[in-house]
Amino acid sequence: MMDEAEITSQIIYRTEILWNLTQWWVSISLAVIVASYVGAKHLTLALVSLIVFMYIFYSVALAQATGSHVGYLDALYGELVLLAETTDLSLIGQLSIEKTTLGSRMSLLSPFIFVSFFVTIGFVLFAYLRIKRNS
Repeated sequence: MMDEAEITSQIIYRTEILWNLTQWWVSISLAVIVASYVGAKHLTLALVSLIVFMYIFYSVALAQATGSHVGYLDALYGELVLLAETTDLSLIGQLSIEKTTLGSRMSLLSPFIFVSFFVTIGFVLFAYLRIKRNS
């Protein structure tokens, strides 16, 4: 069993990874939208298909990585609760237990991520269809 310092360190580490994954995904989404807007005249059906396929593949892989880290964090919070039953925790440990699990906190981002995913794909298709219709 890990001690409080190790658990807290792992919680901070996993939280930073989740934040980095989220920032990276948002950056990729914005890059796809900007590239589709700027390069709309050069979009072909093959290129649009490739962009959408790669974006979906990347998003699924990132969702799996995020889910894995959320699972680890929930387990770490569980470890902290078990540790609190046998020893007095520091203030940081007590505050961590009082907060909801990260899985439920991450669910606050889920609607944003869900909408952003479909908006990104929709914009790529919109940019392609708009240029196709105008030419």
